[in-house]
Amino acid sequence: MAVCVRSFVEGHPGTQTNALVMRKIKRICLNRWSFDSLGGSLDTFDFSFSLEMASSPPIDLTTQLEYYVLRDTLLGKNFVEQDVKRALELASTYQHPDAQWLSKIFAGKDVKTRNEAKEVFLAQGDDDARALCFAALLAWPQDHARLRRSAEMGFAFAQAVVAGLTETTREQEFSFALRSSLQGERDGYFYLGQCFEDGWGCERDLSKAKENFHISAKLGHCLAMNFLGCLLDEADAQRWHWWGVAASRGYSWSFLGNFAPLIDRFKSDPLLAPAVFMIGRALKGHINTEKREIFGDRSKFDARIVPANRAVSFFSFQCYTARAAVDTWCLMARRINSKVNKDIRKKIGMLIWETRELALYKESNADEADSQPKRFRLS
Repeated sequence: MAVCVRSFVEGHPGTQTNALVMRKIKRICLNRWSFDSLGGSLDTFDFSFSLEMASSPPIDLTTQLEYYVLRDTLLGKNFVEQDVKRALELASTYQHPDAQWLSKIFAGKDVKTRNEAKEVFLAQGDDDARALCFAALLAWPQDHARLRRSAEMGFAFAQAVVAGLTETTREQEFSFALRSSLQGERDGYFYLGQCFEDGWGCERDLSKAKENFHISAKLGHCLAMNFLGCLLDEADAQRWHWWGVAASRGYSWSFLGNFAPLIDRFKSDPLLAPAVFMIGRALKGHINTEKREIFGDRSKFDARIVPANRAVSFFSFQCYTARAAVDTWCLMARRINSKVNKDIRKKIGMLIWETRELALYKESNADEADSQPKRFRLS
């Protein structure tokens, strides 16, 4: 059921928890957006979530990431192959509250398939929002009625899923995505980013879109990584970082479709060095010349292999050069330690640090393959 934030919290008598939850909600909202841009004040804006979820203690990042891997494995989402048995094995070892809940309701049951798992969730009854959501997602076709009931009961994951349904209106998508993200749900941040990018149910704001895509990407959402990269400049190393991570997890279309032209332009534009470095970093270990694959993709291999090798070679030699520079300065430090007083040593260190941005490495022969280390020089 949908209720106003203040009336919902004040309708649950208790100790200081209510006031703390109100402050938490207000702080999150006002830090992230102006409430005017959301179409109302804190007293009137319509949210739907449970007091228990809103007042729960924060969960550390490692625990969150573990749970999302478990959930993606259980449902076969986010470019992860579905493996129900493996997911339930992971649940028994993780500390996330939802993982512990899964372990509890599946305890003593030999469940291996999605249909078997769905029956276990259905057995939890219609008052368990989490069970309703998972049962709906494991059904084929998906049970949208159960999904909406779960979302209306306040389950953040269900709210995110409902936000992405085709029959959901733009205004509803924004509302569900916002409510989901306020509970820290990875997929909620993704759909909220989409709303801000396209102006669905809110004013278009690319800065807020990037912010939400970035949060979702850090929580492992592959499409959020892709959408974030699309909003960044092609010379921005972060575009290639996130596209590279997404490619390594199964979504390689954006990376493979765009990296080669940039590598070619690097011959005449040294300012692309940070992007090329990140491209090489992403590609390293993902080129299989025997199978003629890059990130497991065989398409256009002949056209892509030369720029791919150039990027990897550039990355590898930058790392080599950096290590050599560190070794050299460490050797110098040891030699001058007993001969130069402390103040001069500090001054030398400061000069080195201040000139770090001027160290631009350039290839001496950009067309060589990466079979041998390339020579670089400092400009």
